[in-house]
Amino acid sequence: MAKHRSKPAGPVGSQSAQLFAVAAFCALIAGGSGANAQTVTGDGTNVNGGSQASGSTLAFGDASGSTTTATPGTDAATADAATATAAPAASADGSDANDPTLLDTAELEDLKRQNLREGSVDNLKTASTPKEDDDGISLGTMRLRTSLTQSYGYEQQKTDAEVHKRHYLETEMKGTLTSDWSRHQLTISGDGVWQKNLSGDLEESPSASLDAELRLDLSNDTTLNLKAGYDFSREDTNDPNAIDGASAQSGVHTFSTGISASRNLGVLRGTAAIDLSRTIYTAAKLSDGTSLSQSDRDANTVTGTARLGYELSPALIPFIEASVGRTIYDQTTDSSGYKRSYNSYSAMAGVAFDGGEKLSGELAAGYELSDFDDGRLQTIGGLKVEGNLLWSPLRGTTVSTTLSTKVEPSTTGGESGSTIYAMNSTLNRQVRDDLVARLTGSTSYRTYPSESTAANQMVWSVGGGLTWTINRYLELAGDVTYQYTDRETGADTEDLIAKIGLTLKR
Repeated sequence: MAKHRSKPAGPVGSQSAQLFAVAAFCALIAGGSGANAQTVTGDGTNVNGGSQASGSTLAFGDASGSTTTATPGTDAATADAATATAAPAASADGSDANDPTLLDTAELEDLKRQNLREGSVDNLKTASTPKEDDDGISLGTMRLRTSLTQSYGYEQQKTDAEVHKRHYLETEMKGTLTSDWSRHQLTISGDGVWQKNLSGDLEESPSASLDAELRLDLSNDTTLNLKAGYDFSREDTNDPNAIDGASAQSGVHTFSTGISASRNLGVLRGTAAIDLSRTIYTAAKLSDGTSLSQSDRDANTVTGTARLGYELSPALIPFIEASVGRTIYDQTTDSSGYKRSYNSYSAMAGVAFDGGEKLSGELAAGYELSDFDDGRLQTIGGLKVEGNLLWSPLRGTTVSTTLSTKVEPSTTGGESGSTIYAMNSTLNRQVRDDLVARLTGSTSYRTYPSESTAANQMVWSVGGGLTWTINRYLELAGDVTYQYTDRETGADTEDLIAKIGLTLKR
């Protein structure tokens, strides 16, 4: 039987070279298409399972398992200095849970950021660093925020040819205590100003206030508010009721309290409130050292207010409002023999709007009437305007404006009193993270009834200032204000006040 002989094999070396050339050509094409970058561990093993061909991106590992990338033609030193890759090496079987070459998240973040920002020597936050909401002092479920301001001021008052000046020190303390409850809210705020003249003959103007408000959320649609307050100020020398020639005008103490309830009924918004206040006047000190009692001006006032609004949209609510009040003086008749107690009535219509941080507030207009018990005193009646506006035309810029109307009884025999219309505006501009500029402007118009012999007057005021935030605990502020009082009869008055102060806050 004949034996079958196999065909002799060709040259082994030549065939292997041909196969290797084909494999290298395929790897070159795959690398050129960018399908996969090659990753090589520290021992040279290709963990991605692809070919290590010319034109591919090579990854070099160090002892810790981190990887760096290098392009062809770079040496090992250049590859070590290349940017670290964000992704860790994967294991050959596709599982990387137990791969010792992987890095933890913190190490990866450090590798991704080779040029990190250096911190300050004392590790203080810069002015541009966002502040955390941890200011103030934590007192259980309450947070206390306080500030202390020490200022130096200069004031000049000019009336015709007379000029009066003073240099003074002013200390102001502020504090706010706010609850941090899941429901309801309690807010207590206080402000006190003490002045000491260093030179000059103008009188000091101390003031103080303390207010507390408790909001009770009875339900999703019903809210009850309780409030109480105290205020002290010294009567302005430009006030028509001020005592001529007094070295210190009368001090005015005002105590107030009130309760209000708000209820939402579908698209209707209803509010009812009752407010009580008591005003006490101290004696004015005359230039000869004696004092003049002002106790006949002490009075109690109770006012009831009701408001009904209709929600056209969440941002627009027109409303109507009416109030009735009664003011009763401690003394039935004043020093001139007039019965000063009176009833007051007012009705207004307006609109409340809420456009978010760009524009919000409310505006209302109506009529107000004050009728005195003494028939010899003329009834005070006229237009009533109330409102407030908060507008932000640009980021970092806010404009706030308030409008108010107030009836002020007179102390002059035979005069019933006057109506005061006032407008105040403040523009704040954040020039830098640590610098805020502001402009202020105000005007008030005091008008008397047509049969009154008293003269109307207009007061204009304009001012400006800067506040520099040195750090989160310290501020430096300066302000200048000019005020002009224009009287139809009598001498006009000019006031200039300049002040600079340092505020420590927490």
